[in-house]
Amino acid sequence: MIIKKFIAPTMNEALRQVRAELGEEAVILQSRKIEKKGALSLKKHVMFEVTASTPDRYPAPPKEKVNFDDSIKEALARAADKLRETSEETKDVTKSAGKPGSKEAKGLSQHFTKTSETGPPENSNIEGGLKSDNYSVVDHLQNDLHELKNRVADLASKVATGTKNDIPRLLRNELNNLMENGTSEAIATEIIEQCAASEIENKHNPEIVHAYFLKTLEERFKIRSIAKSAKVIAMIGPTGVGKTTTVAKLATNRKIFGNDRVVLISTDTYRVAAVEQLKTFASIAGLPIEVIYRPEELRDVIEKYKDRDRILIDTAGRSLNDQDAISELGVFIEHAEPDEVLLGLSAGNRLEDQKQILKKFSVAPISGIILTKIDEISSGGHLLDLADVLPLDWIYMTTGQNVPDDIMATDRGLLAELAGSRARFDNLRLENFDY
Repeated sequence: MIIKKFIAPTMNEALRQVRAELGEEAVILQSRKIEKKGALSLKKHVMFEVTASTPDRYPAPPKEKVNFDDSIKEALARAADKLRETSEETKDVTKSAGKPGSKEAKGLSQHFTKTSETGPPENSNIEGGLKSDNYSVVDHLQNDLHELKNRVADLASKVATGTKNDIPRLLRNELNNLMENGTSEAIATEIIEQCAASEIENKHNPEIVHAYFLKTLEERFKIRSIAKSAKVIAMIGPTGVGKTTTVAKLATNRKIFGNDRVVLISTDTYRVAAVEQLKTFASIAGLPIEVIYRPEELRDVIEKYKDRDRILIDTAGRSLNDQDAISELGVFIEHAEPDEVLLGLSAGNRLEDQKQILKKFSVAPISGIILTKIDEISSGGHLLDLADVLPLDWIYMTTGQNVPDDIMATDRGLLAELAGSRARFDNLRLENFDY
């Protein structure tokens, strides 16, 4: 038995090479699409790779030569045209099928699978006008057409189901962990395929594979810290994300700003409780606090405390549906001229809501994200989806309601662990996210 790979720009050409070199009895072992760079170009081209083998004897015994008269030759030409049309139609449909698992891909797989199972219809001679004594030739062509459809069905199935079967077992386990922890199939598959395509030292060593997997997750998150030079810092966001409590944590937690001298400014005069809450925290911590009612007052207050290291501004929560209130927020921020504008996002919000919040609050020059209420979510896989749609740096995370303790600078390692599996997420939550 001889096993050999054939690469060609089309599936028909690859099959022609197989028959030419290994004979008509060659066995197709595998077929797939690959990308190859041109000799003089960096652009990749899609090619077809077919792995085939001979039967136990090689070369295959020659078949009896068939003599074709003119009518047979014309029929063969028409049949070849039909094969080419089928191939082109399949190529177009497969191309439009989109990503693995898409509706179109599944439809394509079902269509050709049904065809391959039932075979060609009875008495469906490719050329009905052929004489009965030439039926063996037509039958041979029908078999070829049927074989082509079988191979297309196999290709369509691969498009529909993705490349999961090509992923090493340990990475398949990581894929399952991601999706069980709430990561979307699209993002989880993208991550695992990235791992599978990389040069991991030993893809059969669980510790090495898991370490590389976590490293890949870490790279999905954009994080940074607040610069020492950032004096005026404003926090904005929708109602209910915990802005006032978060500002109090920032002001009083020594791990955040160390020994920096901090002053608080509240513009949240819509809620009396918010002002009183912030005044209470400021009094306990011995920090000065100012309450602002009009945007024009901000510059004077900021000038008053220009000798301070940090000036933290708490703003009123705004509904996504109240465009006037959001516009008013933009005016406050414009007068404050802050060095940082941090958007508060609750970790439990739906992904579509997060995108809308980012869009609506872009009336202000948002420079970073504070992810709040990590302690209130039941799984962490969706954080990878959130990182995929938020182009901003993650600065801080809040992990509870306790002031000043339940806030921390974002950490890639912790985020990767939270997203990697449900079991690890549950353990970290029990340990109060002590990573």
